[in-house]
Parts: sequence; structure tokens; C-alpha cells
Amino acid sequence: MADCCDTCCSQAECAPEASPWTPGTAYITTALFAAPGLLGMWALLRKAPLRLPVFAALWVAITTAVRKIVCCRCEYYGTECSTLMGKWTAMLFEKDEEHPLTAEAFYVDFALIGASILFPLPQVRKMGGRYLALYLLVLLASSAGMRQLACSKCPIDVCFNNPGFKNRKR
Repeated sequence: MADCCDTCCSQAECAPEASPWTPGTAYITTALFAAPGLLGMWALLRKAPLRLPVFAALWVAITTAVRKIVCCRCEYYGTECSTLMGKWTAMLFEKDEEHPLTAEAFYVDFALIGASILFPLPQVRKMGGRYLALYLLVLLASSAGMRQLACSKCPIDVCFNNPGFKNRKR
């Protein structure tokens, strides 16, 4: 997205456009996003409860520190966006007007999300083959749902999940 406020318009015209996401998308994608996390947490609770604080710390980082470098810098900050994180973040932090949203912020976000998915995997396996299959199926469904409902409509061109990311100006 271009910085439209450079010289071409007034600040009032730079408000975010109407949300590209269908109303209610944020609720569905957030539930999809939470499902593998809850399954992983259950496996940790059952098979390795001493690992839960590390898992919790990953999620605290994802929902706080990383939101400061992603959500607080996004033009859809404070609105119902691709997940409910934008609205939740607005309850905790001020909008960051000084720093642009960057691809690197998304790399950090996705790396921590990936770590939160992989971290409970040994305990998920210990829960048995059916639980592992359920975990992987929920993870696959959640990823596909997120990609279809949120990422496919997202105009944020610095995110590598955006369909137009490869075509952006470097």
C-alpha cells in the first residue's frame, strides 16, 4: 500500500478504506487460529505440564510484543480485520504512527506462530496416532481457512502471505 498522505491528499482521505474482509471473518479466522493452539495446550497439559510456561510465553509474545510491530502499524488497526487481533491490540496499545509495517514484522509473527505449532508436537505424538491426526487435520483446516478467508483478500502487500507479495516493488 502506498503512503497516500505524502502530498496527494488530506489526512481525512487517508483513513482506511472499507474492510476488504467479509463481516464476521475475524471471528471465524480467530477460532480457526486458536484451535491448534488449544489442542497443543491440552497435549502439553496431559503429557508435559512443565513445558506449559514456555508455550504460554510464546503466546504472550504473539499476542503482545508482536502485535506492537504488526497490528499497531497496520492501516486497519483497531478494526475487525483478518483476525480479532487488530481489535484486541487497540485495547492494549496506541497506534504506531512513527514506524511503517514491514515484511520483517510478518516474518517474526509467522516464526513465533510456527514455533507455537511445533513446540507441543512431541506431546501431541505421545497422545496417540488419532490425536496426532486430529492435530494435523485441524492445523491444515485452520491454515486453509485462514488463507482462503483472510489472506486471499488482504491488501497488505508487505505480508508474504498476500497473493501480490512477489509482485511488489522492492
